[in-house]
Amino acid sequence: MESNTTYVINHLPSIKLRIWKGAQIFVLQFILIFVLMHKEFIYGWIVYFLIIAFTVWQLISKRSRQVVSVSIDYNKEELLIQYNQLLRTKTIRLPFESFNYTYAHELYDRIHTPMTLVFYDKRKLVAQIMHKYSGWSDDRIKSICETLLLIKDPVNDKRLFGGRLKK
Repeated sequence: MESNTTYVINHLPSIKLRIWKGAQIFVLQFILIFVLMHKEFIYGWIVYFLIIAFTVWQLISKRSRQVVSVSIDYNKEELLIQYNQLLRTKTIRLPFESFNYTYAHELYDRIHTPMTLVFYDKRKLVAQIMHKYSGWSDDRIKSICETLLLIKDPVNDKRLFGGRLKK
């Protein structure tokens, strides 16, 4: 009987990017408050707190997060699908010999793509990176695919696919 375990890694931008965006938001808020306070003091504070509430809601909202499903197969014979098929199906299969939650974070850092990992059992680990958003260009998909070709198996220290994509 198969056991299912699902890990979700949400899309979180880098800390520097979050600090920069936060700084921009607060500078804009202070400019807005400064302008509003000259007209009506109390309205300025109300607007200020509404902007802060909206900003916090936007940062923690699940709607702003993208989730991409990742599928990994332990079967070494199953290789990465060809680039043409990737563009058509938006799916990548990864033949890892070993995979764990820590390595999932490394994979996320490499391809900068949010993912959901579904572990069926220890022998058969099936998964995919699936393109669910029409906003992804062919170049973006190609760059993810090329990055995956350069990733090494953490146990054997070998490249998973041994080469680059055929164009």
